[in-house]
Amino acid sequence: MTEQERKHWSCHDCGKNCHDDAKDYYMVKHHLWAAFGVGWGMLCMDCMEGRLGHRLRVEDILPCPLTEQINPYTREILNRAGRNSLPLGRAGYRTEILKSNYGRTKDI
Repeated sequence: MTEQERKHWSCHDCGKNCHDDAKDYYMVKHHLWAAFGVGWGMLCMDCMEGRLGHRLRVEDILPCPLTEQINPYTREILNRAGRNSLPLGRAGYRTEILKSNYGRTKDI
């Protein structure tokens, strides 16, 4: 990973490389990111939860393929609340969420 890539994926608060852990691919609702996020920067989930003052809750999570299928932590929160609208393993589903500037994609 180049220095530029490392900076792109680094948590704004703690410096953790958010590229390496699926838990750190998440989205919170827009009003929460506007109040607690870092604009176009990255925050690992632990730092976001610290800023929020609580662990992520179903009402914090933005429903999207990223949170409903890719991130195992948010997927479990949504599943327990009965709010996961995207079934796991849907045939033919290909997400572009993980497609980065470096050409990587992930089939789910």
